[in-house]
Amino acid sequence: MKNGKNIIIISLISLFIIFSMVLIYVFMNKYDDVDILSVRKEYNHIFQSKTDTLNIPIYIGKRNTFLSNFNEIESTSISSSDYTLSSSLEAIEVGSTLFYNNDKYYEYIYHLSFSLYDDFDEPIFLNDGLFNITYKNGNKLSFEIGNLALLFNSHIVTTGDMIFTKLSALTDEIDGIETIVGINATIRNNNDFNIHIKSISLGNKHYELDYMNYKTNTVDSVSDLSSNGEEYNYKELFIDDGDMSLIIERKNMINLFIPLKYTKSIVCVERFPIYVTYEINGNEMTFIQDDFQFVKHINDLEYNDVKKYVYRYN
Repeated sequence: MKNGKNIIIISLISLFIIFSMVLIYVFMNKYDDVDILSVRKEYNHIFQSKTDTLNIPIYIGKRNTFLSNFNEIESTSISSSDYTLSSSLEAIEVGSTLFYNNDKYYEYIYHLSFSLYDDFDEPIFLNDGLFNITYKNGNKLSFEIGNLALLFNSHIVTTGDMIFTKLSALTDEIDGIETIVGINATIRNNNDFNIHIKSISLGNKHYELDYMNYKTNTVDSVSDLSSNGEEYNYKELFIDDGDMSLIIERKNMINLFIPLKYTKSIVCVERFPIYVTYEINGNEMTFIQDDFQFVKHINDLEYNDVKKYVYRYN
């Protein structure tokens, strides 16, 4: 009898220990915080086909959470204070492992498509944009991602009148931010008629090419931008517009440098499309150079405004 009681007591103690460990494990994991980072950056994209995607990086402090599980996501969208664009999540790509403030984060890149908007002819601007995710478990999360200038037009016609044979950026550090201050471009006239370039622009509200102050040569150093001992001014509230009155003769090419000015605050710019308004044989036309990656930062966390969020399981 005594042995039987001892076995029962030992069994109960063992069950209690196991039950307690399970409770501790569940409790610790149930309320475990997950740190998440988003990056406020500049998005400038043209969607020329239904397969084009907007790729948004989110940095999560833990692997294998439902937050980065494609099958756990119900819907996605991007929005601003007065505009919402529904999107379709095509994929979640596993990116790099990075450190921020000595903490490790895993990069997940969310690929969004916007096929519903492929007939829009004008760019859509979203200031202070949010990336919104609705999960199948009912959770809804929103992350700050910066400003977006998006052109949805799968019907862009390339006439072949001209082509950019070279594109590169001149960069400088302004207010502690390394960013683009101008572009070098080589444009070739493929036509048998002279091309009259009237304007070359980005079509952006926060920064723009100062095309009326172009140079017909490339610029490789920011020191070449200063004149008469005065430091180059990267900020302009208003940028002059008008007719460049630039002629590219038939079957010829020209080198250009065009300054990039910031009309609001200085931000880190990496890529953008280029809009060229020109006249040929009496007809005014528009040429659009697809968004070009002028600068590529390996670690977005070092060059942009980082926002931190904490998700707690409940």
